Amino acid sequence: MAKFADVTTTYTSGAGVTPAVNLFNLKRVLKLAGWTIPASSDGSSYNSSGDQITLVGTGAGGMQNTGAWFRAQEPGGVREWCFQIGAASASAHARVKYSAASKFTGGSPGISRVPSATDEQVLIGSGTDASPTYGALFTTGTGTVHRVHVVANSTAIGGVYPFVLWNMTTGGATQASGMILQEPMAPGSYSSEADPCAVMAAQVTTIATVSAWFGYGTGSQVFSTAVTANVGVFSGSLGVDIASGNDVNGYPTYSATVSGSVRVKGVGSTIGVKGPARTWPATTNTTTDAKAYLGTWVYPFPDNTVPSVS
Repeated sequence: MAKFADVTTTYTSGAGVTPAVNLFNLKRVLKLAGWTIPASSDGSSYNSSGDQITLVGTGAGGMQNTGAWFRAQEPGGVREWCFQIGAASASAHARVKYSAASKFTGGSPGISRVPSATDEQVLIGSGTDASPTYGALFTTGTGTVHRVHVVANSTAIGGVYPFVLWNMTTGGATQASGMILQEPMAPGSYSSEADPCAVMAAQVTTIATVSAWFGYGTGSQVFSTAVTANVGVFSGSLGVDIASGNDVNGYPTYSATVSGSVRVKGVGSTIGVKGPARTWPATTNTTTDAKAYLGTWVYPFPDNTVPSVS
């Protein structure tokens, strides 16, 4: 499984800077992993068939321009995301939508208006495509130094292409300050799920609560924004494998109450729950399937790379 990543970009936050840097880096890493950008706008010019955003700042091609947006389609051509930058303020970061299969081909897209999908779900922000309202996606503070971490796989798991972005302040931070992710369920851990993944775009420190479809494509389909990642007995209790010397980490079971009944979505596959009680910037399985410890969780990380705290 090929992993593509950027865990090196450091920046100083300011009005509109944080979401622009993070979303620009996410777009760049997703493209490296085989994702395409079917349409986009830099806030002044609309491209109906490609990537109009070429730089992280303001001006022509800039991600930081208010209203700039892009579609991102996974390599398998199934799932899409739509990201739009909000106004340059501390709380109006972005509006993010997810489409499990219909894709963002509808609506009246333009310079500052994103397209629509019949199955779209707004993960952060609100309003309408014509009059969007943006939500806080990352914890920011003017003059604070941040680092953005993005990891994406170019190989699908159960037909889903995983990726995760988390933002951190540098120095002594031991938690994330905002996340975006698409996490596949492990094959065999679910049945009859046409969209076997969990998704999230939120100003959070962990993945304790995510969103997911249950029964997608059926007459009883439900999209839940209250899917719990159940850590069970994993956290800090599994230790080290005697034979390999690698840490033994588990994966959470995702479930939610749907129509009064508990429904299990499946078991995660790339974002794990820590076994040994280690903390950032510790890593495990560094040469073959590196993961970095952050809070209760272990996140995919570039192989043979040590997390930086500066």
